Amino acid sequence: MIVDARHCFKLLQSCHGGQALQQGKRLHLSLLKSGLLSSLYWANRILQIYTRFNPEDDAPDKLFEEIPLKNSFSWNTLIDSHLKSGRTELSVQLFHRTPLKNTFSWNLIISGLAKANRLETAHQLFEAMPEKDPVAFNCVLHGYIRHGRSREALRLYKRAKSRPWEDRFVLATALSACARSLDHRCGAQIHARILTSGVEFDAHLGSSLVDMYSKCGVMDGARASLEAMAEPDEFSVSSLVLGYADRGRLEEAIRVFERWYKPEAVLWNSLLNGYAGGGHGLESMELFRSMARGGVAADSSSFTAVLAVSSLLQGRQIHGRAIRSGLIEDVAVRTSLLGLYAKAGSLKEGLGVFEEASSRDVMLVNAMIAAFADDGRVDDARGLFEGMTERTGVSWNSMVVGYAKNGFPREALELFSEMLRGGVSVDGVSLAAAVSACAGVCSLRAGEQVFALAVAVGLQSDGVVSTALIDLHCKCGFPGAGRVLFEGMESRDLAAWNAMLSGYAANGLGLEALNLFEKMRLRPDRVTFLALLSGCCHCGLVEQGQRLLSAMETDFEIAPAAEHYACAVDLLVRAGKTEEAFMFIDAMPVKEDAVVLTSLLRGCRAQGQDSLANQVAERLISLHGGEPGVYLQLSSLCAGRGLWDKSLNLRRVLKQRKIVKIPGTSWTD
Repeated sequence: MIVDARHCFKLLQSCHGGQALQQGKRLHLSLLKSGLLSSLYWANRILQIYTRFNPEDDAPDKLFEEIPLKNSFSWNTLIDSHLKSGRTELSVQLFHRTPLKNTFSWNLIISGLAKANRLETAHQLFEAMPEKDPVAFNCVLHGYIRHGRSREALRLYKRAKSRPWEDRFVLATALSACARSLDHRCGAQIHARILTSGVEFDAHLGSSLVDMYSKCGVMDGARASLEAMAEPDEFSVSSLVLGYADRGRLEEAIRVFERWYKPEAVLWNSLLNGYAGGGHGLESMELFRSMARGGVAADSSSFTAVLAVSSLLQGRQIHGRAIRSGLIEDVAVRTSLLGLYAKAGSLKEGLGVFEEASSRDVMLVNAMIAAFADDGRVDDARGLFEGMTERTGVSWNSMVVGYAKNGFPREALELFSEMLRGGVSVDGVSLAAAVSACAGVCSLRAGEQVFALAVAVGLQSDGVVSTALIDLHCKCGFPGAGRVLFEGMESRDLAAWNAMLSGYAANGLGLEALNLFEKMRLRPDRVTFLALLSGCCHCGLVEQGQRLLSAMETDFEIAPAAEHYACAVDLLVRAGKTEEAFMFIDAMPVKEDAVVLTSLLRGCRAQGQDSLANQVAERLISLHGGEPGVYLQLSSLCAGRGLWDKSLNLRRVLKQRKIVKIPGTSWTD
């Protein structure tokens, strides 16, 4: 058979689909026989086939080295192959060897390294680029943003002063960095540059401006940017709707929504997310129904948004609708359903959702691990974790967090160490869980080591990590160090305030807790008031504690829970007001528990009020007679009063009823 160029072209055309590599090898052999492989065109074609269909093999490298006169296409093809197969170091080495570097070569290596999170190397190469190109610059900016380093992207943008950076794609990327870092001032400066530089104001730039202003909460700027667009797209309108809704300005969100002719699912979802983000469950459900009445098919985003704020009953209804629509097999919808059932205390139904899945995506398994952990079933969670063929950072985090919050700090730290040894990337969640575990064993030294790791990976300013560190220092008896950390935080959420207030309370610094509360500008929650009441208890601040309990309902519309009433009782008992405490218990809207009654009993015994003590003891046994701590507390109190016979009888009852007390444990650093 005669092998000529026509035959080779036919073979080249057949190099596609599953047989591409085999056909490519046949073509390679034919070219060798015909002598056509000496042609740079054919050599590059074979190189292209090998790099596309068999990049892991060393055939592309061998062929490349055999090409006598390589051109830019040859070099770029192999560099691109190494980048796509994750061999970034080889691609950099090959790039430095390249004698024919053109703009495409620079853009190729810089974009590939940015995608692979080799941001420092990509940045260095960009700085070495003889003629800076907007494409390369945009790739570096995108890389920083994609990997959570938006502020660094903005710093890089601000340092650039050349005219090419007035490219509209670069400007849109810079606006995205402003949106991610909530820097509306820088965003406004970029907006001004757009207006003064003569850059074409297209839909992409307009959408980026609306999104930036909306996320930063500058709603007038967002609306003005939308109105400046010749033809606003649905993404822009969606950003504006969500921006209004996220800030509780629902009426304005609805007005924008209603102005849009026949809104599609994307716009409906923005409004749904806005209602859900504000905790408006009933309104979200009604909007979800209106969507169906309007003939708009709900998608997975619609279902996940409404499930986030649904009650158990509503969740069951949505579950049925997801089955009817066929979206039940969507992993996001199934995961949201599982989360709803678990949060509502119906883990059995959540487990059913998990077990009915036709395929168990890693996201779904992660949700089941978290659900088991939230229910205290850490062994079941660990069993699922160990059975995973593929684990993500979320998988590890769910397990570490599960151990930490269920009172297994040693296991949490052991798993965290295993996570590090396995090369799994840590984030704020895993670091905060590890710090919390250190607090669980009162090991300040271990906590500082975890913080050193946080500094090494650039997460020392993470709010969750900082809050966990405050908690650690306070639990280890160093509230002053906790306050220094608290004051050093860039922004403090409610969790940070609660950690500091609880730390002061646990260390007997009730006045400091009250003074700090006066400076708080966030709306408090139940945890805030529990910390303050506890601080009042430790310091005997009766009047302040009573005012706080009253303010919960009158000023903040927060109904006190059993633990708040327990603090109020303890406060009265410590102040010697046992009869007032007894009357307060009778008037409480919640049922008293053993802790409350034991606290009152101890106060009665200490003040010699035997008659009242006997009443409390009888109520304690009748209500909580199955708890070992009740008998032990009563026995100890009797022994302290010299009533040895009664103390012995109580111990005997405990033994006869086979009520076993779990022995306590203690940690020291």
